[in-house]
Amino acid sequence: MRALAFLLGVAAALPAQSTRPIVTVSLTPTTVRVGEPVELRVRVQAPLGARVRFPALPDTSDAIEPIDPRAVVDGASTGVVDRTAVWRIAAWRAGTRRIALAPIEVAWEGRRERFPLIAPALTVSSVLPADTTDRDPRPARALADAPARWWQWVAAAAILLVIGWLLRRQRRAARARTDVDAWVELRTRWKAIDAMALVEAGELARAVAVETEAMRAYLTRRFPAASTGMASREFVATLAAHGLPVLPDEVGSLLLRADAIKFAAAPVSAAECAEFARLARAVARDVQTAYEARLRAAQRPKRKAAA
Repeated sequence: MRALAFLLGVAAALPAQSTRPIVTVSLTPTTVRVGEPVELRVRVQAPLGARVRFPALPDTSDAIEPIDPRAVVDGASTGVVDRTAVWRIAAWRAGTRRIALAPIEVAWEGRRERFPLIAPALTVSSVLPADTTDRDPRPARALADAPARWWQWVAAAAILLVIGWLLRRQRRAARARTDVDAWVELRTRWKAIDAMALVEAGELARAVAVETEAMRAYLTRRFPAASTGMASREFVATLAAHGLPVLPDEVGSLLLRADAIKFAAAPVSAAECAEFARLARAVARDVQTAYEARLRAAQRPKRKAAA
């Protein structure tokens, strides 16, 4: 009887263990040359209703840089949440490289846990010939062999190139100031919201409303096609159509919950208000991180692959 009771206890414990999220990390390919793109995938399989928060970008240390912002796709699995984050990255230095990733956060069945992410090693080979150091350069040609007034044409071309580079840099700096101002404005609004202490004052519905307005205003600055006057579903659909770097469901669930509180007087607790604010601000931070990555990629001059 004791053995039977023990086996029943083990069997009862198995379903609970099977609901634990499964996190896998893959790298394709694992061997490349300097500058060649690599696809990094982080896949999460969790119980239905689970919320998954992926890191916005890999750590850019060790001569590794992201090529594109993060993309998130849902798998075809049924009965579970099957979600994969995809990054395209490139390494600019030969050798064995390790891609550093922040932990992933999964919330399910009243639990929240952070899972460490360890990517496979990336082997990067040089694009330079092995015997480069043994080659002697040809002697420079004498200036006397050059056509008359050769230096004038070179000087004029160099001046035009410098002027063009300065104009492009000025335009990029103007776009950068616009992006920074949107982020600074949002962080200023967050400080003002925190100073109002609406949750402590018992104004829970208003606390949700001001967090929603701050998030919508910021997303509108980032995606002008999505105006603040749109209904929530139309607003989210427009964001998704214009390259929103986070899952549209993350924004949609927040806006629909805010609508229910604002228009249908749905009940909300102080703990729910705090969680709502945390999620809304996390969405904005992820969008800002992705835009800063795109801005750096646009400003970075085309570089030659180096060993």
